[in-house]
Amino acid sequence: MGNASLGALINASLGNATEMIVTVTSLQAGLYDVVKSAMLGSILNNLLFVLGVTIMAAGSRGNQIVFGVQEPIFSCSLLLLGSMSFVLPTLFFETKGKTLEMDDVLSISRFLSVVTAITYVAYVIVQMLQASRPQDQKSEDDFDAQEPLLSMTSSLVLLIGSTYLVGEVSDILVDSIQELTSRTTMTARFVGVILLPVAGNLQGGLQGILLARRGGTNLAIGLAMSGATQVALLVLPFAVLVGWAMEVPMDLDFDGLEVLSMTLSVLVAFSIVVDGRASWLHGLLLLSTYISLIILFWHV
Repeated sequence: MGNASLGALINASLGNATEMIVTVTSLQAGLYDVVKSAMLGSILNNLLFVLGVTIMAAGSRGNQIVFGVQEPIFSCSLLLLGSMSFVLPTLFFETKGKTLEMDDVLSISRFLSVVTAITYVAYVIVQMLQASRPQDQKSEDDFDAQEPLLSMTSSLVLLIGSTYLVGEVSDILVDSIQELTSRTTMTARFVGVILLPVAGNLQGGLQGILLARRGGTNLAIGLAMSGATQVALLVLPFAVLVGWAMEVPMDLDFDGLEVLSMTLSVLVAFSIVVDGRASWLHGLLLLSTYISLIILFWHV
């Protein structure tokens, strides 16, 4: 793990600022189920759609692509931990639901979120320490040597400006969700799991394609995996803990379909990246899995 991994981590962190702003606005509006569905959907979108189009773009010339496996496999391990944060509370609530009080559900969710957030902090520290060490092997030298398109100052100005705009339009977005579900056949779950993540991560998919075509395959794959990891280990615990601070009942009580979709998607992604070799067909398999989930959630 080196500069490419750290770059993907920073890129995904900045990208998740938008989701955090929308999460706060949605919690204020009482859309707790939409927040949970959007978190799940963002993980699925990064793991299946963004990673899928990235691998397809990298292998579009018919050649098998080779990439580092350490970071993707470690990300899958972290995502399995995130899956436990979904699965275990859901199983516990389903088996003990009749005897549990709402305060018990919230307490379990909040303390699990604290544990998950601490794990994420440790992950960030490890990434930063490893990136600061001299690398024995430098991969993607030509890609890393390219001049940046924007200076650090310009990038920060754009980031601050876009964050401000997101904050301004987040209220409109939340109101639009309520209007959309009341006037169409779309359910709040479909909007949260599919529509919002597709709109939010479309830029991530385009970025993955551009990076892969320019030779930054490791960075592009790391970006997709880091995006999913950060939602599971950062944004979701953030939503629960912010709900705690706001005294609103945001919990980790997902249903069986959602936790199964999450767990199986992690396993599918793991099976693709485990040997560090892939072709455009592997990307197509990921996209096919995502399209299957779109069909499923449309009919729920």
